[in-house]
Amino acid sequence: MLQWTRKWSGEKWQKVIQKRCMSSNIPGMSPKTREAEYEKLVDIDKPYKKVMALKALLVKEPENVLSFAELGKKRANIGLSRKSRFINLISKYPAVFALYRDESSFLWCGFSPQAQALVDQERDLVRSYESVSVQKLRKILMMSVDHRIRVPKIAQLRRDLGLPADFHSRMIYAYPQYFKVLEDKYGNEDGPILELTSWDPSLAVTSMETRAKAGGEFNSSGDPLFKMSLPRSFRLSVKQKEGIQKFQERIYISPYADTRDFIKNTPEFEKHQVAILHEILSMTIEKKVTLDYLTHFRKEYRLPHALLSMVLRHNCIFYVSRKGGRFTVFLKEAYKEGHLIERNEWNIIKENFMKLMDNRTFKGGETANPADKESITVEKTDNADPPVEEDSEFNALIALCRKIQDDTTKGNMPLAECKTTVMCEPEDTNSEKCRISTLDRVSVEDGSSNFVNDDSDDEDQSFATSSSDDSETSPDFQLLS
Repeated sequence: MLQWTRKWSGEKWQKVIQKRCMSSNIPGMSPKTREAEYEKLVDIDKPYKKVMALKALLVKEPENVLSFAELGKKRANIGLSRKSRFINLISKYPAVFALYRDESSFLWCGFSPQAQALVDQERDLVRSYESVSVQKLRKILMMSVDHRIRVPKIAQLRRDLGLPADFHSRMIYAYPQYFKVLEDKYGNEDGPILELTSWDPSLAVTSMETRAKAGGEFNSSGDPLFKMSLPRSFRLSVKQKEGIQKFQERIYISPYADTRDFIKNTPEFEKHQVAILHEILSMTIEKKVTLDYLTHFRKEYRLPHALLSMVLRHNCIFYVSRKGGRFTVFLKEAYKEGHLIERNEWNIIKENFMKLMDNRTFKGGETANPADKESITVEKTDNADPPVEEDSEFNALIALCRKIQDDTTKGNMPLAECKTTVMCEPEDTNSEKCRISTLDRVSVEDGSSNFVNDDSDDEDQSFATSSSDDSETSPDFQLLS
């Protein structure tokens, strides 16, 4: 018995547990239907979401910087526990975030010059894509039964759809020919209601219909076909193939059709519900969305209460991952070998952020790209111990940041209202705003913290109620023009 226990302890026993938990936690999803490329995408997004949460706090500030006293009050917004330190998160990504000192020697967190360039570029992209955002918002309302949805529900999909951060306070009021906000009649307990004021038949065309017309993918009745795929190792039985064939031959009810008089629990209506999810996912930036956000639209889109079960029944069209503690739904036809087939400007900006987050490019005091030359540097001293690991420079940076944090906690931290008194004025009086380069940036030399003046010129208080968003460049670091 002892030998059996030793034989199955460790890795082998852990793998058995993972397989059992995976099949029991997700009913209808077996290990055979798992696809590693989608699971890998969810793993990659875990650190990215925390970085984006901190970025969302910084971009709301006029100078894109926050003191550590203010950051401590917003710990829950980023998802950090009480034992976690902001300094650990900041020092983990030195090419994205930078530490600054003001005239009173208080620490502030801001963006590195490379990350600030991407933030400015993303802000310009949101502004230039406002017409596309209005079009997406109109299509979202056109698919609903009554052509009206509460604003907090739409706010949950704001980042996925690429809507501006102020869409709920500015954009919906700027286009009265398309939208009408109902807040006095219905009250504001659950947020205002956004209603569609004009119907556009040219927008009532799904992405699936457009693709079917281009490729001639229709069934015997002339309805568009869903594009399906399965893992290479998965083999369909005869019964499963017949079920897929019947599903494709059923009548196609457009997501923009009026379905108030349709019977809900029918195979034809289920195909309509699948078409709604397909259309929503096709409008998202990364062709994926958290399932929790979709469950809030059950009433507006007449979706089933067992939404997860319906999605898993159609695993040829969608893929569901539970990594990260939440269900993420992917549109499979938009991906090939773990990569988006059609990349847009938003995807390029995200990839550049991911490259800045990659610590493996941080060697010898600078990143592998020319755009990263102004990152926090670490120099080896003569008296220092010889490096033990490849990333000893990065470990030295973390140790220094912790030392700065410990020294700062012993003194009095600045209050949030004192921020305007310690910010420097811009040198150029014609400049629109003061850059964070007017603060003193922290660099690391000889194992101590020195302060070098950086003279380089250079989301959102969400309405959501979800529990669950032009320097020289090299080919590795692409900036949009």
